[in-house]
Amino acid sequence: MLRILQILEATEGGTRTHMEHLLTGLKDEFDLHFAYSARRNTLYIKDVERYTEAGISCYEVPMVRHVSPLDDRKALHRLQEVVRQVDPDVIHAHSSKAGYLARRLKRKKTCRLVYTPHCLYFPSRKQPFRLIYQWGEKFLSGNVDVFIAVSEDEKRNILKYVASESKIVRIDNGVEIPESVNTVREKRILFPARAVPQKGWKWFLQVARIVVERDPEALFVFAGEGEDFFRLKKKAAACGLMEAVLLPGFISDMDAEYRKALVVAVTSRWEGQPYSVLEAMAYARPVVAFDIPGVNEIIEDGR
Repeated sequence: MLRILQILEATEGGTRTHMEHLLTGLKDEFDLHFAYSARRNTLYIKDVERYTEAGISCYEVPMVRHVSPLDDRKALHRLQEVVRQVDPDVIHAHSSKAGYLARRLKRKKTCRLVYTPHCLYFPSRKQPFRLIYQWGEKFLSGNVDVFIAVSEDEKRNILKYVASESKIVRIDNGVEIPESVNTVREKRILFPARAVPQKGWKWFLQVARIVVERDPEALFVFAGEGEDFFRLKKKAAACGLMEAVLLPGFISDMDAEYRKALVVAVTSRWEGQPYSVLEAMAYARPVVAFDIPGVNEIIEDGR
């Protein structure tokens, strides 16, 4: 049986969902091992416990999101220990930090490396950081056997800046389709995302303020946490929106929220292929979003 080591630092949001699908969907076909970091999301340990009970070997690695030579060195050393222990046939790294560390690992020549960026980091950066990160992706691309792009735009970016077409495979994200969906009458706008700069939570509040001024019955639900959650809560209070904006924090099961939503709002600044849009469509909910790559290829304006 093929032995696969999955590596993930970004244990929240879409990448968390993606890993859930891979580990639970492939566990009967492959010998799966999982290296993760709980630093970004301490509650992720509950997911790890489920994977362990399902027979998936899990290894905690002290990866951090930001660039940190000392922390990265420790994480790389730990990952190297895991690789020696697991002896994988395939290493599959997800998102920027895991992708960076995996490409620096020493591995057997027969071990293949697969990298899924889940939205390349450098296109969203300003100069000179954009060029620095772009150069880093290009410099390390020779260590990758296959890049998996989750959208056509991501495939174009990888092809343009990082690797040749022979190394790129496109595999879109996917979601389960619920057995039934209901018709909603309540004016409830759902924002399923984390409170981080990428997701444009400030614009969400601006939209909420404009809509509530015109229609006091409108209710906005911000379903997620993130590093800026308390800033979001403070700003919502300063704008007098605490009655119109609900802030339940992280919700593990979003089924009820999608069923109650009249509209799903996505104000992201950049994306790979967001699960929030796919999930909204699965529940037959219209999506209002910015015209950005990764989103505009799955939304047809006005339809």
